[in-house]
Amino acid sequence: MGLPAAHLIDTTRRIPIVAAGVMLWSLSTIASAFAVDFTTLAICRAGIAAGEAVLTPAAISLIADLFPREKRATPVSVYSATAGIMGTGALVVGAATLNLASVLAPMTGIEPWRMTMILVGLPGVFLSVLLPLTVREPARVLSEGDGQRNEADLASFLAELRENWRMYLPFYLAIGAAAMYILGFLSWAPTILVRLYGYEASAAGYLLGLIGIPAALASAFFWPWISNRLAAKGREHALLATILISALILAPVFIIAPLAGSAIAVVLGVGFIKLANGSGTLAPLIIQHYGPSQMRGRLMAIYTLSASVVGLTGGASLIPFFASFWPNDPRALIYGVSLLGVIAAVLIILGYWLAGRAAVAKSGTLAKSTMVTEGRPAPSTAGR
Repeated sequence: MGLPAAHLIDTTRRIPIVAAGVMLWSLSTIASAFAVDFTTLAICRAGIAAGEAVLTPAAISLIADLFPREKRATPVSVYSATAGIMGTGALVVGAATLNLASVLAPMTGIEPWRMTMILVGLPGVFLSVLLPLTVREPARVLSEGDGQRNEADLASFLAELRENWRMYLPFYLAIGAAAMYILGFLSWAPTILVRLYGYEASAAGYLLGLIGIPAALASAFFWPWISNRLAAKGREHALLATILISALILAPVFIIAPLAGSAIAVVLGVGFIKLANGSGTLAPLIIQHYGPSQMRGRLMAIYTLSASVVGLTGGASLIPFFASFWPNDPRALIYGVSLLGVIAAVLIILGYWLAGRAAVAKSGTLAKSTMVTEGRPAPSTAGR
């Protein structure tokens, strides 16, 4: 649903689309509580994914129109911080809700996991009604230099991707690789704590949340601050430079963190990964900066697809696959995470580096084109 929804986001009013998406995923969450078999549960879970597909593309598009370019970092950081915090915070909320549902079970006669679905779905129904009553639809603001790329039609979007594939392709592959590892590790970290170190499932959720929430919050504001510092020093492509720095810091941690010899060390590794990961905030800023105004929704939809389809599905599946290389070894899941870290680290660093090179080349081409248009000769490249 990501790209079709994002096309609507780029061409129609966004607030009603967001409200509809929130309502869909909330009702689908509640409906999951009444599933009678795997098929009905899978359909309800697919409804959640379809509803969620609208939020990030619409949010980044709205922020770009509500704030000028030089003031977007803070609202994007706040939005990314919320997502980053709840990526781990969901473990805390889930653990607390599951405990509450267990207390309510004797009174309601509803199994705890089913009551958990109902309780976490209800707030979204309220918010989906509140949103269009409290948030105005901003006018679309065209980016400077967009030129002919301000059209929202499909042909222009495909032309943008085709002409700048050297930047977009490695960028999205790096996003997918980062999400593949981080989401995969977060998916299996509670299981590692339960199987290897004897934690209860709810206790594992609390422990990971307590370290992950502050780390994600700090990361959301720290990396844009670093980018702003580089930009203030004259670094033209500060955002891409910063996300590459983040990847270089993450690479060794990806491999080492899971191999830690204690539960606390594993939890601290998760926390440091959340802190050092700059893609959650920087990637939307990069898309806002380099993407044409009328295409940000679809460019963010591809970002979401890279993170969710490649990231969540790939990471959660590859870790147990790699773990099967060490049959009967109690630390097999940890080895699987580290092996995935080796692969992800290479793809992330290479992807961001190639995207940065393409962005530099693109900006040089645009500068020459502008000079020619204004009647000035382009600078000679002889001898370079």
